[in-house]
Amino acid sequence: MLVLLRIALGFSTEQHVQLT
Repeated sequence: MLVLLRIALGFSTEQHVQLT
């Protein structure tokens, strides 16, 4: 479950970078 949370956080950060 922790891994899934970490992946979700990483994906969110990636999206933010793409938006910038």
